[in-house]
Amino acid sequence: MRLIGPDDSVDLDQSDLGFDICGRGSGPDATVTAGSANWSVRSDSSWLTVTINGSAATGANTITYSVALNSGQARTGVITVESGNTTATLVVSQLGVTATISFNPASVTGIAAAGQSGLTTTVTAATSWTATSSDSSWLTITSGGSGAAGTSTLTYAVATNSGQTTRTAVITATAGSATATLNVSQNAGTQAQLVFTFAPNPVHPAATNGCGITTPPIVWVFKLTIKNSGTSTFTPVQWFFNDVWPNFGPDSFTETAADFLSFFGSSNIPPNVAVSATVCIQAPSKDSSGTETLTFVGSDGSDATTPVLTMLSTEPLPETDLFLAPRSIERLRPRR
Repeated sequence: MRLIGPDDSVDLDQSDLGFDICGRGSGPDATVTAGSANWSVRSDSSWLTVTINGSAATGANTITYSVALNSGQARTGVITVESGNTTATLVVSQLGVTATISFNPASVTGIAAAGQSGLTTTVTAATSWTATSSDSSWLTITSGGSGAAGTSTLTYAVATNSGQTTRTAVITATAGSATATLNVSQNAGTQAQLVFTFAPNPVHPAATNGCGITTPPIVWVFKLTIKNSGTSTFTPVQWFFNDVWPNFGPDSFTETAADFLSFFGSSNIPPNVAVSATVCIQAPSKDSSGTETLTFVGSDGSDATTPVLTMLSTEPLPETDLFLAPRSIERLRPRR
């Protein structure tokens, strides 16, 4: 090609060239013919190198260029010769490897709702590649998220599934124009499962014992621990006492989610976490006995009720004598 400027001219005797992936170590030479001015030459790509044969860059001379091995995608570079305000270019294109990439395995199912880390898959690619997750909130690439041509290991982790449905996400690896996918499926979580522990058994008398109850007759105090053994977080919307005292009938009252936070110090119970609170129960009279349960209702519709607590009066009964009559057992009057 020949470009003519106002005072300068420069000519390259070769047109655009193409190479296969192997490239070429040296050649062919290209002849540069310039006008009166000096000229310079440069390449815009690291894989395409160019040198001037000899030291003179004036008039007519030759340049030598080399094309490196291509282990990636097809590429194009440009050699530019400048003489004053005039330029000539030689475009050099090179084929790339065929873009391929694959996962092994390409699908993983049945991952436990509790989640798992350290999961791996093998990536085989013909060129450099990168990978991304379609939902990094629970499916995350922890290492090996990119690599060169060849075989690599990608490591990923799956977080706990606290939902009630199976979920899926995809890891996609891209190598040039080729893509591969790893489909990941995780089992549904279970509803919150509350396990109740009372320690110690309800005791009496409790005095005030931190309950703030000083009015007679009597108070039982115990520590209630609730552990969530399910895979879903338990978020209470309400909870209530159900106590029954003979001759007084049932007595039930409801607490709110805000009360739960106040008593248990948490607004919810994540999986495998336990919370505790001190529970105080006041009897209607000093000689009363009764039963108590607590029911907790979650935002996911789950509910759980504590085992029955039986609270016995510590007011001593009058001492009696018993004797066996022919047809009945009779209670005598109390001794004095």
